[in-house]
Amino acid sequence: MRLKLLMSLLLLFLMLPICSQTFDSKKMNAFLDVIESNDKGMGSISVYANGKEIYQKSYGFSNFKHQSKNNSKTKFRIGSISKTFTATIIMQMVDEGKLTLNTKLSNFFPKIPNAKLITIENLLQHRSGLLNFTRIISFNDWRDKPRTREELLEIIEKQRPVFKPNEKTEYSNTNYILLSIISERIDGAAFKSILEKRIINKCNLTNTSFGSLIKETANEAKSYNNISGKWIGDRETHFSIPLGAGSIASTPTDLNNFYYHLFEKNLVSKFSLQKMMTIVDGIGFGLFQFPFYNHIAYGHEGSIDAFQSVAVHFPKEKITIALSTNGSIYPITKILVNALGLYFNKEFIIPTFKKAIVLKSKDLDVYLGDYSGPEFPLEVSVIKRDNLLVIKAKGQPEFVVEPYELHKFRFEQAEIYFTFIIKDKKLIVNQGGKNYNLFKIKQK
Repeated sequence: MRLKLLMSLLLLFLMLPICSQTFDSKKMNAFLDVIESNDKGMGSISVYANGKEIYQKSYGFSNFKHQSKNNSKTKFRIGSISKTFTATIIMQMVDEGKLTLNTKLSNFFPKIPNAKLITIENLLQHRSGLLNFTRIISFNDWRDKPRTREELLEIIEKQRPVFKPNEKTEYSNTNYILLSIISERIDGAAFKSILEKRIINKCNLTNTSFGSLIKETANEAKSYNNISGKWIGDRETHFSIPLGAGSIASTPTDLNNFYYHLFEKNLVSKFSLQKMMTIVDGIGFGLFQFPFYNHIAYGHEGSIDAFQSVAVHFPKEKITIALSTNGSIYPITKILVNALGLYFNKEFIIPTFKKAIVLKSKDLDVYLGDYSGPEFPLEVSVIKRDNLLVIKAKGQPEFVVEPYELHKFRFEQAEIYFTFIIKDKKLIVNQGGKNYNLFKIKQK
């Protein structure tokens, strides 16, 4: 009996998660403290091993007006990570026989172009050919205004397809807006109720909900852009627009909980999970594949307004990491890579930051003008607003760049660096470690 008991205890010990011993919380705390003390970002991170939280830390403010600090229960809008939730709901309906992957879009919305050819699987895997809703030219003008389901459908019906169904893969929020409304038609309930019944309640996600207007005093983060060293609140995209493509709010802890349950097949069948994980042209059903050295994770990234989030799960190792920010200068992907580096004993770097320098408005005049070059695909305009230098590439949103050395500017969120060679009327753009040479073609 004693030998049997000893063997049982040994087996139990071997089955216990030892992952918490491999994650250096002190190093991660030091890393995030540097981000916070240099005012390079605000957010929250959670690390799970075998379904249990082994690390959590929040940093920065959820709301400047109320001087509220982010904490483990602060809810962030998670943007396109919502698509994993929506894909899970659709695959539950497939498991229940209420829908098939070959069901045509015309069964629900016959007026949408190519509806007789587009299948549920095409929508799930971004192979429908339907124009990405957020690329409609007028979208930014009304994204903060409420829309009914009928209004959304009317807008989608008017858009010309960008390619034939199943011809190729191209990411489109439109697919998941339609899947949200399809789920409502099938279950006869609002997406909010479907989400609660099918996922939130099953996984006990106490800090996850379908979108609503952000309540600034209810531990719900507001998002901010950093403009010339100041955090400025962003406009709030109305939750009635993205639906299951981007309207869910959650915490990193809840996201980890959800992904763990999904990959443990507590939410969908083995067949459905395998379909979700099948990658075609880089995309699965509400999932992307994330390689890290010889480890493979599945998950999703999300951004909406100035919120950014990422959640990844390593099925083999049963490691889950989720990170949400409501203001970012230091790239969120670098934070994720550092966390993974700590866990898997790979490279871990605590950054150092050069302080920005202050320039007067007249100091900026030497940089102003239009620039182009044979290696760079876009013409770039350099303009100023008071003492701020602004970069605008043709057809792209403009952004403010920060001076950190003489004639050198940076846009840290995207890790783009600009060096002006005044005597040669030259602008060197460094992006992704590659230099592009542009020359002034017009003085402003």
